[in-house]
Amino acid sequence: MPALRRAYLYLTAAISLQVAVWAAISLLRAYLTPNADPLAANLALQIAVLLVATPVFVLHWRQADKLASADPAERASTGRQLYAYGMTVLFLAPALVAVIDLLTLLLSLGLTPPPSEAGPRAARSLVSLAVLAGMLFWQQRLLSADLAEPGVARAAAPFRRLYTVIFTLAGLSIWTGATVGLISWILTGIDTAPGALPAPSGTATAEMVAAAVVGVLLWVFFWRRLGTEAAAGPAAGRGALLPAAFVHLALLSAAAATLGGGALLLIGFLRAALSLPPRGDYRGPLSVLIVGALVWAYHHRVRAAALAVVDGAAGAATTASLRAWYPYAMAILGMGAALAGLSAVVNILIRALSSVGLVDSGREQLAWGAAVLLMGLPLWALVWRRVEPWAQQAGPEGDRARSALARKVYLYFYLLVSALSFLIAAVYLVYRLVGQALGGVTGTDPFGLDLAEAGAMALIAAGAWLLHFAALRGDGDLAARGQAGRLADWPALLLAADGEASADLEAALRRELPDLPLSRLVLAGGAASLDGADAMALASATLIIVPAAAAMGASPLAAAIAAAPARKLYLPAGSADWVGVEPWSAEDLAEHLARAVNQVAAGHEVTLRRPMGLGAMIATGVAVAILLGIIGVPLWLFFDHLV
Repeated sequence: MPALRRAYLYLTAAISLQVAVWAAISLLRAYLTPNADPLAANLALQIAVLLVATPVFVLHWRQADKLASADPAERASTGRQLYAYGMTVLFLAPALVAVIDLLTLLLSLGLTPPPSEAGPRAARSLVSLAVLAGMLFWQQRLLSADLAEPGVARAAAPFRRLYTVIFTLAGLSIWTGATVGLISWILTGIDTAPGALPAPSGTATAEMVAAAVVGVLLWVFFWRRLGTEAAAGPAAGRGALLPAAFVHLALLSAAAATLGGGALLLIGFLRAALSLPPRGDYRGPLSVLIVGALVWAYHHRVRAAALAVVDGAAGAATTASLRAWYPYAMAILGMGAALAGLSAVVNILIRALSSVGLVDSGREQLAWGAAVLLMGLPLWALVWRRVEPWAQQAGPEGDRARSALARKVYLYFYLLVSALSFLIAAVYLVYRLVGQALGGVTGTDPFGLDLAEAGAMALIAAGAWLLHFAALRGDGDLAARGQAGRLADWPALLLAADGEASADLEAALRRELPDLPLSRLVLAGGAASLDGADAMALASATLIIVPAAAAMGASPLAAAIAAAPARKLYLPAGSADWVGVEPWSAEDLAEHLARAVNQVAAGHEVTLRRPMGLGAMIATGVAVAILLGIIGVPLWLFFDHLV
């Protein structure tokens, strides 16, 4: 089925089915809910929607299903799988809301007074749950029928995994939100000091209990399904990454919540120490801290098992890459908090030492800045002391640690942040100096205070830049020495048959990999003959770079290449059609060959790096613009008050 026709059929079927289902739910609620008095206009509208949307759905679904029955490959199409799992999500999410509402009403039966309109509310939720459960049952039958066809299970795997991750995350989020509220309610009952927030009502408490129960059951069910995805070992493919990826996401989120709750509590203590009036209630931050710590502790306990599954299915390199993201994400969080807190503290201290003095607003900012600094700096220091020895190691372990994408993202991110911070601070510093010299520019603060604040910010930014640049430069030096040592163990032989022009390829390799011991062997006799010196060179080589045409056929040369014990890299022949191999120019081929040699020397699998397409370029440009906005706007606002 053409892609546009498929998109039209499934999109129209999805919209019309959703509209018809909710029209039916509204009609049933109107007739079955006690004491209901629906407006005639609404009733007429729902009947009209149901009468029109139902045949539209039936027409388009029957056509889509007919085409799928005629072509088995259609059942595995992206459009059909997206429709199936998307509709399942759209039916399951409101069904869960109805379950929470019903459970809330059940828990509220013993309240005095009972919740108002409990009967009509229960009837409405039961109607929604019954209709949505029926649609879910039908969707599951369709999914089961499709998955029974050959090839569909493999095509559906990415959508099934995404669906599983969505509801695993939803279950955990529902549970954490409800549990934070319940702990805060418990603390409110324990501490009745003046100024405390009022306890939630009985209905609100019942709703939190219901949400916590549904959330934990949902999380447990889909968390086990995630484990099932990874249990197939090497056959699981990317599915083996899901539990570990989810664990790391939960760890990072829980750590951020714990640090945020701790920072808010610390702010309260610092406000008291600075003789500021109390503000807010400690129960909320303390509840967030407790729940965040619980979530972090559980996922930290299962992290090793999740990484072991990845190691068995995807290999040590993938495991190391995944393992690196968590500490470096924590380092990003800690360094960001430390820089923001340090900047705020230094700024307020400069003002305190000036004629402005330490006013109440300054003490408020000092409490916030000091709390953020005290939470962020120890976190960054602990993480950095752990990851930096990894990068200082020699050998393959150190190479993997230095080349980890997570480390490069961290280093370059803070190089960019600190460079932009220094740029803004230095521009303002020079602006004030030049304005003072010209006599036409004044600021909102005294001249000396402006210079001190901008200079301090520039020094902080320069220090952060130097710290991360030193780490990056050290990585480069160690990587260069490691690469030279690895390449020295892989003397390469570039083979050219019948005088085939390979001088340009040799020159490119020597330019890209100057430490590679490389020699070029031109076989004077071609494929028809092979003298003793040539055979000895082939037999003694560690890495042979072979034009594919020379290795084909039953010639003595092809036999000698096949018998050689060396690792072989084959270059595609220009006169042949190669399945799965794109045509490359001589310059591109040299670049790919240099990359392949590096991968072989490092013990990695040879993979292809494709040039960036137009869509990727646009996406990269948008991502860069968003990143600059995220970094630049807060920095500009921070320094804007100085102008």
